[in-house]
Amino acid sequence: MSKFMKSLHILILGSWHDNIAKQFLKETEELGRSIFKRGHIPIIAPGDGIYGAVGAAYRRAGGTKSIGYYPSEAARVKVGEIYVFEPDEKIMVEEDYPTRNLRQVQGSDAIIAIAGKTGTVTDFISGATDYALPCAYLHGSSRNMDLLMEFEGIKGNQNVFVGDTIESLLDFVEKATM
Repeated sequence: MSKFMKSLHILILGSWHDNIAKQFLKETEELGRSIFKRGHIPIIAPGDGIYGAVGAAYRRAGGTKSIGYYPSEAARVKVGEIYVFEPDEKIMVEEDYPTRNLRQVQGSDAIIAIAGKTGTVTDFISGATDYALPCAYLHGSSRNMDLLMEFEGIKGNQNVFVGDTIESLLDFVEKATM
């Protein structure tokens, strides 16, 4: 565990498409490993892509406390999401994705985003503005997120950090919750 003593529930946001996640293998590996080493708990959707990659890295590092929020089976089938990572604790929301996503944000102490499109953007906005959570984003990993950083309410928001390294993202969310 790092010098930071409080264990944070960190929501991982990003693309659930493997072809995008493959572009960020180094970063997802480092994030999963670092979350474990720093003693935090990742909130990871059960799908593939960024979520699955971070979850797998967390588990390889020895992590056993990941949390996953699940939409209804009908919602999952409708969008074609494939579950490849099974979080240690399952929270069954049993509703659509927007409701599941909001519950994930509500259950988080902080958010870290790598890549992603619409879902990542909306969850990041909710976290930073509605819930005043520390929200960190890996600069340059998503065109949509890069554009979001210029929006009123996000640009200049003290809860938002854009960094170039995984370590800087984790440092920000830790310091912001002290």
